[in-house]
Amino acid sequence: MARVQMQSATLKFRLQPPSRRGWFHRIFGEPRKSLQLLEAAHGCPLCSHRDAYLLASCARDGAPLRTVLCRGCGLARVDPLPDAESVSQYYRQGYRQEYKGVVEPKLHHVLRSGRIAVRRMRMLRRWIQPGQTLLDVGCGGGELVFVLSRQGIVACGHEEDSCYAEYARREFGIVVSDGTWQTFEECQNRFDMITLFHVLEHLPQPVEALARLRSCLAPDGRVVVEVPNLEFAFTLSLNRFHRAHLYHFNPFTLSAVGERAGFRALEVFTSEDGGNVTAVFAAGPRPEGVERDLGANVARVLSQERRRSAARYFLSPMVWKRTLVRLARMAEERIRVQRYSSPRAILESLLAGEAGSEFRGG
Repeated sequence: MARVQMQSATLKFRLQPPSRRGWFHRIFGEPRKSLQLLEAAHGCPLCSHRDAYLLASCARDGAPLRTVLCRGCGLARVDPLPDAESVSQYYRQGYRQEYKGVVEPKLHHVLRSGRIAVRRMRMLRRWIQPGQTLLDVGCGGGELVFVLSRQGIVACGHEEDSCYAEYARREFGIVVSDGTWQTFEECQNRFDMITLFHVLEHLPQPVEALARLRSCLAPDGRVVVEVPNLEFAFTLSLNRFHRAHLYHFNPFTLSAVGERAGFRALEVFTSEDGGNVTAVFAAGPRPEGVERDLGANVARVLSQERRRSAARYFLSPMVWKRTLVRLARMAEERIRVQRYSSPRAILESLLAGEAGSEFRGG
């Protein structure tokens, strides 16, 4: 089945032309099919329900991809899900080539990722001190690990893509392991913090993956997870779903997945633009008296989905502002990287701009 086997699906998706229903269909959606109730191929990993609402039947490239919203809890997912081995093979061999067209980051990729790493460093200061240990799962090119290491954090990374892992070791001289997420339980270290930035939505078994991380966490450690926000308003059907994202979370379902894995949510918040959700977890059960209304979350998400339309999207000033900002940023990145001789020089320059900014506890 093309939708079940990730690697073969990738090949078919590349060769398969977009749907003949064309751009109009992909932009304006499927009004007669969207949100119809169906039985999913597998039970929800969060609440085990199989009844679900159809959110989309194709990916952003027009290839077949069914995305559903669980009727029991509001967690959205690809249906059917690919098996874990197919996902691992996809990320080891084809994801970066398909997503960015490269096997190693280009300089403008490093600049963009480095800027993001610096912003994340500022956020993480609240929960980690110099001298403490950190594992960045899905570390990509290693920019965050390098930036944190320069700030006195004993940081290392884990990356499934062996080419990116080797790149990070070679260019930045940092410790990065490569392998599947199933190897987490073999970890001999105990980290004060584990971070997963835009990783959990790619894993076929998010609850199990988080549960495995508990064996790598120090007794008072923290797990920081950031994912795209399902509730983000400024997205279009054209770009919303793609096969690399197996799950789509909102603040409620991200918290619930962490709790199902044996953590308690200390903080859950969205980014300034609402595009991402971040949760900070500690090991331990959910506090007594804290209940999660699954039905209310489903109703909330359904209400938001019914309000989505191409007209609301194109008439929003925020959409055009974001587009202009993105185009300007892309142009600036390609101009600025001309002054740098290496990826390390880019990150060193960004850190120089942070000179005088020190880690503060709290």
